[in-house]
Amino acid sequence: PTRRPARPLTRGGPVRPSSRIRAMSKPSLRASVAAALSSITPAQRASQSAAVLEQLRSVPAFASCTGAASIYLPMEGACNEVDTWPIVADLLARGVRVAVPRVCGRSPTDMKMLGLSGDLEAAKALPRTKWGIPEPDEAAAASMEDLTESEDLSLLLVPGVAFDARCGRLGHGRGYYDAFISRQRRLQGGGRPQVIGLALNEQIVEAVPMGELDERLDAVVSPQGELRFTSEADGAKAARLLQRGEGAPAEGAGAGEAAALSSRVEIAVGRFKYACLRVSPPRGSGGAPFLAVRSGRGSYHADVAEAAIDRFEALGYRCEPLGGGRIVRSDGGPGGAKPHS
Repeated sequence: PTRRPARPLTRGGPVRPSSRIRAMSKPSLRASVAAALSSITPAQRASQSAAVLEQLRSVPAFASCTGAASIYLPMEGACNEVDTWPIVADLLARGVRVAVPRVCGRSPTDMKMLGLSGDLEAAKALPRTKWGIPEPDEAAAASMEDLTESEDLSLLLVPGVAFDARCGRLGHGRGYYDAFISRQRRLQGGGRPQVIGLALNEQIVEAVPMGELDERLDAVVSPQGELRFTSEADGAKAARLLQRGEGAPAEGAGAGEAAALSSRVEIAVGRFKYACLRVSPPRGSGGAPFLAVRSGRGSYHADVAEAAIDRFEALGYRCEPLGGGRIVRSDGGPGGAKPHS
């Protein structure tokens, strides 16, 4: 079947990928983004960073944050990422507890999130790593609150080398943020915390290659606006439909239609991708939209999501992707499934 382009939901106008950067391997993509960023001046970076803050102020997860948030601190003198100092200042001024990273080992799980005192100048005075990143040293860390596994973190503002329309993120390859995001999602659940990537225009690309351990973000904010693969309204509506038990096939459905709507698969050992779709019946049919979940092996987009969309749309249904993820089942016995968000 014909493959469809990404269907991101955006606010603040269309978010366009850098025309110079197409789908490629992770090392090649990092090199291409670095080349694109090399032409940015400090003034351009400052302008884009200010625009990102303005866009963030219209994002509910940021605007309504009153508890705790984590955020990275920018490399000194570098123009390869959003300058987060104005964002830190905004959060601190609102009384939000702000946590910043400290890497204390080489394992992906060796990154802690430590709470700042609330003093912006003290934060700016933190020691610099060899890469010029402000980071608490061992002495400073001893007096800071460890929020690494705190359920108070409702918002994670994360860096990256590149981001795409499906909220994929490419980091520097050490896995620190993927491990931290995964741990927080397992800890909190229920759509918390909200994970938002901060991007300069040059960091929005056509496609980011995603591996088994790579965490998809909830949103990406660039100077052009907020980009989401799904929206809060979609998620709330899907939850309401599930609570009411809607979505069963209508009586009298044809054999082909019933097969498309009610197909089942056996749970087997292995790695699977799943896709959640909001499915609307043909116009004029009187049926209510419902949530459909499909799983399978292979590519999330090509082999699972788009295959299900093609099947529904062949019967006149309209589909909107809501997101998805992966499931790893280590054995075939009851309770042997190990879900990964």
